[in-house]
Amino acid sequence: RGETERLEGSLAAAEREGRSNRPHEGLKLLAGSEPSPRFEERFRKTRSALEAQLAAVLHRETAHVFLVRQAKIAES
Repeated sequence: RGETERLEGSLAAAEREGRSNRPHEGLKLLAGSEPSPRFEERFRKTRSALEAQLAAVLHRETAHVFLVRQAKIAES
């Protein structure tokens, strides 16, 4: 029973991090966990959603840095 509660807690915390726009933190929470068959699909879906969210965040930040650099170069 303790393992089930631990896995539930890890999943719930990771999902909260995703809703709080901190997918990297959610992925860290899942990184050390080995889900039992009961939780395997939920872990996979949660991890996949967090990875997609992180990729989107990184894409936005990269685009922002690029645009800021281009604007500074144009001002020079």
